[in-house]
Amino acid sequence: MKLSIAVVVLLVACFLSCDQGQQAGAPDVTGSGRQFVEMLAGGNYAGVFATFDGTMKSAMPEGKIAEAWQSLELQVGSFKKIAEISQKNELGFDVAYVTCEFEKAKVNVKVVYNAKKEVSGLWFVP
Repeated sequence: MKLSIAVVVLLVACFLSCDQGQQAGAPDVTGSGRQFVEMLAGGNYAGVFATFDGTMKSAMPEGKIAEAWQSLELQVGSFKKIAEISQKNELGFDVAYVTCEFEKAKVNVKVVYNAKKEVSGLWFVP
């Protein structure tokens, strides 16, 4: 239930911060996506928070980041490794899809970057 609430908050934050008329960027965000997930898995929630845009910072303070990650691990077990990373451009935003292996399941962490390379959206997708 807590994970569902966290995911809804993140979805709302992304939609509020997305500017659909924004120019599509061409930077490679796979490295940034890897680093982001490594910070989550390592408990560096302050580092994760520092990558957020203003809307995400308002919607998801450090305590909520920790709560969302810990809730995810309660559901799918401990984080094991990053299995795969891919990138797409969606509505002018660069998106890193980081497929993570946990003890009980694989989860795709979708990290959305704005033109300033700030995180403007975050999803945990089974």
